[in-house]
Amino acid sequence: MKINIFLQTHLCRRDLLKVLVSLLIIFASCTKPVARSTIEKTARTYAYDYALDLTTPEDGLFKVTLFVKNLGSKNNVFRFAGAGPYHAIDFGQIVHVFKAFDNAGNEVPTRRIDRTRWQLGQPQRIAKIYYEIADTRHLPDADAGGKNQRPVEMLGTTLMQDFAFISGQGVFGFLQGWERAPMRLRIDCPADWQIGTALQSDEAGYFYAQNFGQLASTPILTGYLSETSERILGSDVYFYTYSKTDKITSDDLLPLVNDVLNATDDFLNGKLPIDDYTM
Repeated sequence: MKINIFLQTHLCRRDLLKVLVSLLIIFASCTKPVARSTIEKTARTYAYDYALDLTTPEDGLFKVTLFVKNLGSKNNVFRFAGAGPYHAIDFGQIVHVFKAFDNAGNEVPTRRIDRTRWQLGQPQRIAKIYYEIADTRHLPDADAGGKNQRPVEMLGTTLMQDFAFISGQGVFGFLQGWERAPMRLRIDCPADWQIGTALQSDEAGYFYAQNFGQLASTPILTGYLSETSERILGSDVYFYTYSKTDKITSDDLLPLVNDVLNATDDFLNGKLPIDDYTM
């Protein structure tokens, strides 16, 4: 079992310690660092083949291409989930482009039918869906009825010049009838950016999710990051940090909670409940 935790703060050490403590993510007695393993390229099947282009972060748009095969007439709707903290979001406000194409590059008609869904004309012809979506910071605080539109910052999406935070529901969607189909994701980003996530990857750099639910619930942090890892009570812990000033690193953060980690060793009976943590 794996877990991915995203912590966002304005780099106050005292406040950061409080956040970490409040999460009740408990570790103790660190040993030597561990390396994240990859899976074989042929180890995973997938129906969705996603490509995310972050090579021009200055324009503030996530550029998403979805390659698909063998769509049927029942796969005629593409939607963003709009569940949980996203239930009130009108994604149409931040989707700047939405198009579909056949194998020859000819455009297949599409139209937006409500705040989270797009109708696909002739889905049997579609080989590629392309859209551009802004981060959730561009959403209004509330809609005309007073309902909150923007998710809390740590659950939303952010795209800046030197980093991006991706919460799956805010960037990716799924096809009607393929709600539980497996997914593959390639992230193209500036060459000096790192990628931190709990998703498994293969040797070619593709990330895999069992379905949209896993992709939506597994955050991705990429950019100018520092990274550290430890083997803690039999669990692998990976820590990725973005700092605008580079004054806080992942190596700085782990020792901040050392007292808390050791104090919980007895509570957990010397064994973390999850095998793989990514923070």
